[in-house]
Amino acid sequence: MGSTTSNRSGIVVALLVGLLAGGYLGALFASSADSDPPRRTSTARDVEHAEPVVFESDRGLPDVHTILRSQADIDQFVGRFPGDGSGRLADQLSRRDLGSEALLAFSWGAGCSPGDGAKLTTQGTADYSVRLTGADNPPPECAAPWDILAVFALPRDEVPPDTRLGGDRPDPPGPATLAHVERITLGAALRGAEVSQPDQLAAFTAGLDATVAHRVNSVVSQRAARDRAFAFVLTGCHNDGAYLAFSAERLRPVLTATEPVVCVVPDYYVAVFTAPAASVPVRATIG
Repeated sequence: MGSTTSNRSGIVVALLVGLLAGGYLGALFASSADSDPPRRTSTARDVEHAEPVVFESDRGLPDVHTILRSQADIDQFVGRFPGDGSGRLADQLSRRDLGSEALLAFSWGAGCSPGDGAKLTTQGTADYSVRLTGADNPPPECAAPWDILAVFALPRDEVPPDTRLGGDRPDPPGPATLAHVERITLGAALRGAEVSQPDQLAAFTAGLDATVAHRVNSVVSQRAARDRAFAFVLTGCHNDGAYLAFSAERLRPVLTATEPVVCVVPDYYVAVFTAPAASVPVRATIG
């Protein structure tokens, strides 16, 4: 009786192991075959005149679909790729004429298919996606899945403000979101700090007007749980926006203006940004 029970137990364990292994390999094969980004449809047609700007197969890239229309967008976008190649990527993108064209950037997981290139595709009505080429025969297994980065240039008039990528609104160019910016009292001390924790936030707002401090406290408290928050007091000139540029070495705030003007006396601003914790370089200096 004991022997029979033992044998049956062994058979059950073997079956479970086989099912788990089969499920793992099935998922692996499925990811190998599905090398294009999610939501790309088989009826999409190639945009033959789209100019390839960047194509890379690598590992550990973020998943992002976005549109770059300015140098500020490029500065933010390269912050999503803070590795050794970020300088080269910034140089490749900054060579483009953004006065006449827009850049459509896609990064996605392609399973076991590194591919040999990519094609921009469209569903019409300013809805674009991308397909991987050279991925027809992926290996049956791989040690780690491949990620793809592909950037294309199109004439600006083919990329209107309501352009969709894979049917969705484009992601922001960079990982950081501007949560708040306002002009503050002249002469505030210039500084920058993380304000994710209550003691950090209290230390930063200590030198601000009470009303301004309340607004900063409010936007920081409303951030997503997975986000970190960073605040800066900056000097500028009739600015109405800001962005936070990431590199492996630094989180650099930049004030922007819709209509730049010459200032006799500088203005002072407080700017607050949030960013997913996983996107913040570990060793980056703040400010």
